Amino acid sequence: MVQKTYSPKPSDISSTWHVFDAEGQVLGRLATSIAGILQGKHKAGYARHMLTGDYIIIVNAEKVATSGRKREQKIYYHHTGYMGHLKEIPLWKMLEDHPERVIQKAVKGMLPKNSLGDLMLSRLKIYVGPEHPHQAQVLGGERANLRTPQRPLAVRRKKHASRVKPPVEEAVVAAAAELEESGAVEEVAPVEVQAVDEAQEAVSSEETAAEVEDQPVAMAEEQPVAEAPEEPAAEQAEPEVEQENEAPTDEPVDAEATEETEEEKA
Repeated sequence: MVQKTYSPKPSDISSTWHVFDAEGQVLGRLATSIAGILQGKHKAGYARHMLTGDYIIIVNAEKVATSGRKREQKIYYHHTGYMGHLKEIPLWKMLEDHPERVIQKAVKGMLPKNSLGDLMLSRLKIYVGPEHPHQAQVLGGERANLRTPQRPLAVRRKKHASRVKPPVEEAVVAAAAELEESGAVEEVAPVEVQAVDEAQEAVSSEETAAEVEDQPVAMAEEQPVAEAPEEPAAEQAEPEVEQENEAPTDEPVDAEATEETEEEKA
């Protein structure tokens, strides 16, 4: 069986809109993510000879970040066409005058150098400030946030800390929601608290009774092990025999009784 290379049809291609906030984002990393989405490399039906990418909107272009000393060292060159008119503009000056051109030039260098690359670049919309005029397109299409650059580390930690909540049982949450909806929180809450206290007292009393019942059994089981064999019983019986033999010797002898017995015998 011959396997053919997959090639998407125009009817299979669908484009969506993505919104990027350039505030605090490193210029090079932001441009890499944008170039991949414009080419459509985040989709399973990517084809390098077709326009399969999406539309991208960038806001706060003037707040993009750079690493190192690029603001002073990086210089943009262009020639007006006249002899000796080579213009040099540093990055900090470009960000002040035309911040959208900084991101556009960075992304353009990562796209194909042909007519298809020009079409991809035309789908990039860059704006200064937090607002853009494409709300209808963004809300009307799918918002696929694939390969979206991460926010700065400090912002991510703060957001993560706000999400942390104490563990609460689902039943308690559901009961509280029902009570709030019914409006009988003040009347029912004391009864529920009293019922819970009574249940806890009953459980505690049962546990104490069970402990008391278990203690004699444990003692009874431990006593035979602690007792010695039958030897002490024999030792206790011997003194009784000696007392029986010695008892007559301790009592005083009656002389008259002895004479009467002797007469009877005679």
